[in-house]
Amino acid sequence: MRIFKYSIVLLIAFGAILACKRDYVGNYLAPEMKAASSDFRMVDSLKTNYFNGVAFEKGKISFSRDSATKVLVNGILIKGPTLLAPRNTFFTAHFNESAKWTITIVGSVSQAQKTLTGVSTFLDSSNVDAIWDGNSDNGYYFIPTEKATATLTILGSEQQQSISFIIARTIAYKANSAVLLNDFEGGFSLITYGDDLDPFGNPAPDTRTDIVPPQGRSSMVIEGTDHNGDYFIGGYQQPLDSSTFLGKSPSDIYINMYIYGFGPEKKLTPNATKLNIGVSEDDNQNGAFDPEKEDSFEQQVNVDWQGWKLVSIRYSNLKPSSSSLNGGNGNKNLEPSKAVSISANLISSPNGSTVGTALDYMIVSFGKPYSK
Repeated sequence: MRIFKYSIVLLIAFGAILACKRDYVGNYLAPEMKAASSDFRMVDSLKTNYFNGVAFEKGKISFSRDSATKVLVNGILIKGPTLLAPRNTFFTAHFNESAKWTITIVGSVSQAQKTLTGVSTFLDSSNVDAIWDGNSDNGYYFIPTEKATATLTILGSEQQQSISFIIARTIAYKANSAVLLNDFEGGFSLITYGDDLDPFGNPAPDTRTDIVPPQGRSSMVIEGTDHNGDYFIGGYQQPLDSSTFLGKSPSDIYINMYIYGFGPEKKLTPNATKLNIGVSEDDNQNGAFDPEKEDSFEQQVNVDWQGWKLVSIRYSNLKPSSSSLNGGNGNKNLEPSKAVSISANLISSPNGSTVGTALDYMIVSFGKPYSK
């Protein structure tokens, strides 16, 4: 009898828990899907608001700002700009009733997209759902001076509004504890080369703007045909600062980059595009890398996709070069503190193929792969 009473008590308690759980889920989901009624109307239209530190600006937003700062140049005290912390922008609108709204922001040049959504009767700076930090949701980055369009839609209503504005300055894209090696917008030193042994020759890689890159306006394009059957097409090499990997172990370092796969319209040899990402180490630390006596470590990426893809390579997964003429003769020990350059070389495999790819936003992160 006592066991029966205990069973009844447990059943009642269990039922109460289920009832509470159903009520919570219902209350949570209901406002998220709240559709507008037939009486819905927009009281105040969609606007974007950016405060530049002095006044609100119309038609332009910026996610960082300059401040006049006194600096000493050649013993003379002058004023110069100092980049301060990024700031957000926010949207405003007002409805006659609460409903689920969505703002979709699209960059006209970058193809970057950002979606904001919430449930409310108004949008302003106090509504966290209406605040935009300058980031994007897809694989592309908004770029400075481009025109962007924000479109407001309401769940259950055919009413929508669009506004356009200029992005004066974007946020600084970087991971925590990361070093940007090259965004291929200029300003970074690098050496490009083609296969000078190929009698027909392939042009040296170059930065181009005909492919919309994830970040900025240009990317590094490497392409060609292996006429002499030596697999090699071309590539580039970039010097590394001596402090880039200082104090880091191979397992802590990630080399990240966006890699582009061309579509069938390019008429490349299927599954033949290979990209070797390599790091050269100055084993004897005499200030110069000797490819016939020291180490190069590399990892090959098979570019078998279309469009941009973020690829991360862990330094500890790099393998010694198999070429006796190019970094295959060192001590075979991964020593990041001795790294002096990083390279990307396009390989045709099988040989004789027509291949091509593009790279953008090569960045080194520490502790974990880079994520935008």
